[in-house]
Amino acid sequence: MVLALFGTFLYVAFKITPPYVNNYQLQDTVETESRFFAAHTRTEQKARENIWAQIQSLGIPVTQDAIKVEVVGRTAIVSVNYTVTVSIFGYDVNLDFHPKSESPVF
Repeated sequence: MVLALFGTFLYVAFKITPPYVNNYQLQDTVETESRFFAAHTRTEQKARENIWAQIQSLGIPVTQDAIKVEVVGRTAIVSVNYTVTVSIFGYDVNLDFHPKSESPVF
């Protein structure tokens, strides 16, 4: 019984961990691009391209329309909203992710 529970735990962890690791890496990219965009060393288009390249390399199911790069007042905001569907024991589980970063504009 204990082995069955442990095996189930490992299976679920194996299925759910990769989307969280990908989100962590994407969050890092979003924060970096937010800082460069706020410091005027990157254009809005270049920031979008860099984020899109990271999304493609990670295999995250997102369209380019989901990438938001904008300036609101004196704050640069970069965000991506997406959902990853993971199948666990025949059930689909939706994991919603919202990596976002705000940086003051210089």
